[in-house]
Amino acid sequence: MKNTAIFAALCGAAFAMSGKAFAAPSVLGVTTGAGYIPMVKAVNEVCKAPDVKIEGHFGGNIGQELAQIEAGNDVSVVVSDASTLKKIKSKVTYTKTVTLGDTPMMMVWKKGLNLKSPADLTNASVTRIAAPDPKAAIYGRTATQWLSGQKPEVKKALEAKWLTVGNVPQAISYVVRGEADVAFVNVVAAKKNHEKLGGMMPVKTGYEPITMTASIVKGAPNEKAAEQYLSCLTTPKAKAVLQKFGVGDVK
Repeated sequence: MKNTAIFAALCGAAFAMSGKAFAAPSVLGVTTGAGYIPMVKAVNEVCKAPDVKIEGHFGGNIGQELAQIEAGNDVSVVVSDASTLKKIKSKVTYTKTVTLGDTPMMMVWKKGLNLKSPADLTNASVTRIAAPDPKAAIYGRTATQWLSGQKPEVKKALEAKWLTVGNVPQAISYVVRGEADVAFVNVVAAKKNHEKLGGMMPVKTGYEPITMTASIVKGAPNEKAAEQYLSCLTTPKAKAVLQKFGVGDVK
């Protein structure tokens, strides 16, 4: 009996130690809007840690994701552009925010055109300019802001060529197919389709900057892991990933 008791005690101790050694990692919930999901997934890969499981809460636009946070889901970090967050009416507040960098609007044009600057959009060779819907896409809003800031005669000339489409993929597809001469899109779309385009250039002025941020939700379920995640986002390895998605210094 004595030996049996000792054996049971040793087994119990070993089980407890193994349980501690193989304890489940803490969970960090991270969310973003639909347009930034590939970027956040890539960043999550470089910022993962042995003791933390990063779970992406993806699905809808950022407004819908914030509504889910209000309803009490397990999100601790929100990644989005600052201007969109500012425009959304939400009860979600934040204890800390880090700036990840600006991402410019890109002007792309079809093969056969040779444009040097946005001023060339008034040329007769440019007859149709595609831009995303400003009500649905931030790059539609930036394109509209840029257009509104042009001189009256330039604005009038460009409005006659302006074609509003649903989103960024649709805008660039018009150029790729030759159904539009120029489109305003994001860096990711421009780089992805560069072989199908005549050229591209960043347009960095004339609109409210698109500044990407990461914020810790007030009352975050996992504030410690959220702090570590935000620290990782400022490291060279994370910045390299962000630049691939157009966040940071884009020439």
